[in-house]
Amino acid sequence: MGKTLKLVVCGSKGCGKTSILEQLIYCNYSNSTSSKPQFPHTIEDTYVAHIESERGVKEKVRFYEIGGSSDIKSVSIPKHFVVGADAFVLVYDTTDLGSLSYLDAVKREIEKNKDRKDVLLFLLLGNKKDLDASSRTSELAAKFVNKERIFRHFSVTVQDRQSLIDAFVAITTKITTPPSKSGFPFVKKDPK
Repeated sequence: MGKTLKLVVCGSKGCGKTSILEQLIYCNYSNSTSSKPQFPHTIEDTYVAHIESERGVKEKVRFYEIGGSSDIKSVSIPKHFVVGADAFVLVYDTTDLGSLSYLDAVKREIEKNKDRKDVLLFLLLGNKKDLDASSRTSELAAKFVNKERIFRHFSVTVQDRQSLIDAFVAITTKITTPPSKSGFPFVKKDPK
């Protein structure tokens, strides 16, 4: 286990960011049928977990959840979340087309606040796959992934914890996999 990884979780209000993290880390999910949300609206929150990568190494991951809104014009990602982030987890509601449009504004805001040396890695999570998703939302999500060079797209639901684990193991493995080749030659060439 090396350094602590920094994952920033973003998405519109009510798309399920808190539910995803609570189920992933604490197995904290109840299938309540009330119209009241299980978790209150988040402004900012931090979680810490150990995730085992596909290589079998446990990595310490710090999740920074940023509360969203439903208004695209009010997207604001503070620079301190962007600088030094290892990856961004973009969450949208598969039943709400507006939540996917919100992520487009989020991604632009992240790119505006990044340092030149930062390499941005994005994971897209379509939450609530257990509900009737709009085919238009699925179509736009596929276009978003291709256009914005998203690392991976997962359809998840908090009712299926394994779908969440698979997504976060994939991003943790991607972040911690060392490059296969060095950019520097190790052989000293003789000058002629």
